[in-house]
Amino acid sequence: MKNLIAILILLLSTTAYSDERILSFHSDVRIFTDGMIEVTETIQVRAEGQQIRRGIYRDFPTEYEDRLGNSYEITVEPLAVLRNELPEPFHTVRSGRDIRIYFGESSRFIVPGVHTYTFRYRANRLLGYFDEHDELYWNVTGNRWAFPIDKASATVTLEFDAPRDAILVEAYTGRLGSKAQEYSRHMDEAGAVHFSANRPLPEAHGLTIVVGWPKGFVVEPTAWQKLAWLLSDNRDLLIALCGLTLLFAYYIPVWQRHGKDPDEGVIVTRYEPPKGFSPASLRYIRQMYYDDKAMTAAIVNLAVKGYLQIKKQGSTHSVKKLVADARRAPLAAGEDELYVALFSEGDVVTLKQDNHELLGRARSAHKASLMSDYKQKYFRTNGALNIPAIAIVVVATSLALAAGNGPG
Repeated sequence: MKNLIAILILLLSTTAYSDERILSFHSDVRIFTDGMIEVTETIQVRAEGQQIRRGIYRDFPTEYEDRLGNSYEITVEPLAVLRNELPEPFHTVRSGRDIRIYFGESSRFIVPGVHTYTFRYRANRLLGYFDEHDELYWNVTGNRWAFPIDKASATVTLEFDAPRDAILVEAYTGRLGSKAQEYSRHMDEAGAVHFSANRPLPEAHGLTIVVGWPKGFVVEPTAWQKLAWLLSDNRDLLIALCGLTLLFAYYIPVWQRHGKDPDEGVIVTRYEPPKGFSPASLRYIRQMYYDDKAMTAAIVNLAVKGYLQIKKQGSTHSVKKLVADARRAPLAAGEDELYVALFSEGDVVTLKQDNHELLGRARSAHKASLMSDYKQKYFRTNGALNIPAIAIVVVATSLALAAGNGPG
C-alpha cells in the first residue's frame, strides 16, 4: 500500500512538472528621444515536446486606430533572438493585421526542459502624444499565450532626464481590455520604473503598462511626418484614389471628344415616322440599344401595315400571317427579317414560353438587321474606348488589394 501511494505521488509530481508553461517573462523597455523604443524580452519556458517542440513565437498586432478613427500601423524590427545565450534562427510571418515571429527552425526539435529566450527588437509609433504629456501604453506580454505565465515583469528606462515626480505610472492585468490592477511598481534611484504582476497570469492574460512624462523630452512627429504616415498607413485607399483620378483624367477628354452629342438644332413636332423609318428603328436609334419594346413595336407596325393579325384569347396573344396584298405599305429596315423569321415554322405563332426558341430567333434577326442598318451610322457607342478605363480599374483594384494585405 505504501509503495502504491509512493508511485501515485511520483506520477502526480511528474505530471505537474511536465506542464508546459512560461516560468518568467521580463521586458526591458528603453524609450528614446526620437520616439523609438527598444525592447529586450527574456522569456523562460518549460518545454516538454507537447506544444513547445521547435521553439516559441511572439505575436504582435501592428494595426491600430487613433482617436479620430484613422488606422495606423506600427513597425516592429526584430534585431536578435538568443536561446540559452546562443543565437537562435527566427523568421517573421504576416497574418492580416498581425505579425508572428517564430523562434527556432522547423527542421529542428529542442530538447525538453527549461529554455531561456532573449528577444531584442525596435518599434516605432507606439508613443501617444497628448496636450500636456507624452506616454507609452504597452502590452508587455501580449494576451495570446496558450500557457500560463508564472511571473511577469517589466522595466522602463527613459533615455532622457524627465523629472521623477512628473512621471506618470499605471498598469493593468488580465484579459485584453481588463482594468484589473493586480501589480506592484517602484522607481529606482536612476529613474527606471519597475512593474511586476502580483500573481501568475493564466493563459490569455497579460500585463499592460503605462508610463507618461512631460512634453518636450521626446520629439513629436511633424505635420509632414504625420501626413506621410497617414498616406503610408492608408496606401490601399491612396492607390484607389489615384486610380479614380486617373479614370477621370482619361474619361473627361474622351467624353469631350467622342461623347458629346452635336447640337440638336430646331426641334419640329412630327406625327409620323420619317420616311423609311419604323417605330422600332426610331426607338433603337434613340436608345442606342435593342430591347423587347423594339420588337413589340415592330410586330404592332406589321399589324398596322396588314402583314399580320394580332389575336387575344384569354391572357394569351398570338399572331397570324395574312395573305399578301399589293396595296400594303413596304416593310421598313428590320421588319422583313422579323416577319420571315417569325413565320418560318407556320402561319400562326402563339406568344408564349413554349415558342421561346422561335421567338428568340426572330428577335435576333430583327436586332441584327437594325444594328446593320443604323449602328455606327446614326450613333456610335464607342465601346472600345472603355477598354483603357477597365484596365485602369483592374490594375488599381489589384494594387490596392495587394497594398492593403501586404507587409507594412
